Amino acid sequence: MSVKAWALKPGELKRLSRAAQLRLAARCAMRVEPWMPAGAKAAWRKGLDHIARAASSATPAAAEALLRTIDDKSVEASERLEDKDELRAQCVSYAGLTLSTALEACALETGPTLTKAVIDTAKYAASIAALHAHAGRVKVGKGKDPVEVAARAMWDAIRADLPVVAASGAKLTAGSVRKLAPLWPAKPPTWAT
Repeated sequence: MSVKAWALKPGELKRLSRAAQLRLAARCAMRVEPWMPAGAKAAWRKGLDHIARAASSATPAAAEALLRTIDDKSVEASERLEDKDELRAQCVSYAGLTLSTALEACALETGPTLTKAVIDTAKYAASIAALHAHAGRVKVGKGKDPVEVAARAMWDAIRADLPVVAASGAKLTAGSVRKLAPLWPAKPPTWAT
């Protein structure tokens, strides 16, 4: 089954304000923090803070230096891990792409380009679920497809954020965005921790 079967559609984000879309992107990045590149904790926190500020402002805000830092740390960490743990290397790469794409979205006005960037952010986050399933790290009952189970868990968590971010207040910090609701509607899957 293709990611397109679960991916967000532009129509699902139509009712979300710019702030809500950026908060959705931030929550996608928060959900993939277990795969944050080594040594990127401070930059990651700054990235989430930047997204929260951009969501609370009417003015788009670029974060080129921060974006480069996240990208560089992701590439470095992924390359270091490549021979030791290919799955982790790929997940680190997708986690970095998730936050980088969310940061890129901060520089955009409301419209189709912003919506595409937020959807891409969610797709990068959801790719981690599929990677774990393909690597045999997702335990499922007999007759169930691990990719479908993992992908559905991730996309269900992302979709559960839609009403939460839509109803969120005007000015929120990254910590407040995290506390809007649990990142996983049910208990986090074992592969996601």
